[in-house]
Amino acid sequence: VLFFLVMGNYIVTAPFEGRIGFRNKWTLSDPVIWSRTHRFLGRGLVFGALLTVPLMSIVPSDYAFYLPILMAVMFKVSASPYARSLSQRLALRNT
Repeated sequence: VLFFLVMGNYIVTAPFEGRIGFRNKWTLSDPVIWSRTHRFLGRGLVFGALLTVPLMSIVPSDYAFYLPILMAVMFKVSASPYARSLSQRLALRNT
């Protein structure tokens, strides 16, 4: 969980087209989409990590190990549609 807290805070500062970051065709097309998507992903990782701590005390110990992994995958999967929607909104504004 501590790893996801640190990564959530670091991912916000990832430079555009850097080696570390959430890279897809939408985030690499525009620095605004890059920064907004990374802000979304960073906030999600921090929020998810903070939410995972109390959940780990409720969930049976056999499954508690998988909660942080599930949380990270959930926000990683949701970042791609978010970047796509940002790209579409910015394209509509520019027309």
